Amino acid sequence: MPPYVDDLVFVCDEAYTREEILKFEVELMTVLEFDINLPVSYLCLRRYGKIVSFNMKQVNSKSSF
Repeated sequence: MPPYVDDLVFVCDEAYTREEILKFEVELMTVLEFDINLPVSYLCLRRYGKIVSFNMKQVNSKSSF
């Protein structure tokens, strides 16, 4: 479980405010181009398909129920 923002404020001895930490987090995620979404079984199957060298047509045909 990730730490709460207020815990981070406490750990840094209040050198940064809650708002500053949140702003830095958004900036960092933007610069690193993070794409946050919920994991779904299709994405796991697609990743597994890449690992075991399935082509996407095989993965797509196996994932439609």
